[in-house]
Amino acid sequence: MAITRWGVMGALVFVAGCSHSISGAYVAHGQQFVELLQITQSPDGQLLGTLNHTAVRSDGSLARFTLGIN
Repeated sequence: MAITRWGVMGALVFVAGCSHSISGAYVAHGQQFVELLQITQSPDGQLLGTLNHTAVRSDGSLARFTLGIN
């Protein structure tokens, strides 16, 4: 799972170097997690946004975190 997520993030960084905008919302999921990446690309190419992650722990409780991207 971690390799896939880092691969997706790496691909987004690679695409950010292109002339196309990648602004939008992207969702990744697995059997016990879901992630929502919301990003905006500024005219100078900087990425801004948030990554929200929610996972189900082995005891059934939820683990959540949010990361700011800037």
